[in-house]
Amino acid sequence: MDAMKARVITNHLQAGVIQKSNLEASVEFEVPFVHPPVVVITPAWEKGGVAAPETLHSVNREGFTLYSGDRDPVYYVHWIAVGDVE
Repeated sequence: MDAMKARVITNHLQAGVIQKSNLEASVEFEVPFVHPPVVVITPAWEKGGVAAPETLHSVNREGFTLYSGDRDPVYYVHWIAVGDVE
């Protein structure tokens, strides 16, 4: 294999929390993944509980979009993405 064409792939984790005040929200990853990563989301009101589940609308190398009926200045979605980066 040509050393100039060799690629180093490592398992990578990115995580965060967003405040969700709209029905739809988008997250951009700090570092793009090689392929769309596995994304896990956990919604919660500031004081606990969830009325409507979040749905991942789309996931790609650069980020993801989620949707639900819940939205409020005290509504949050915690997320984690795991995949390979170059």
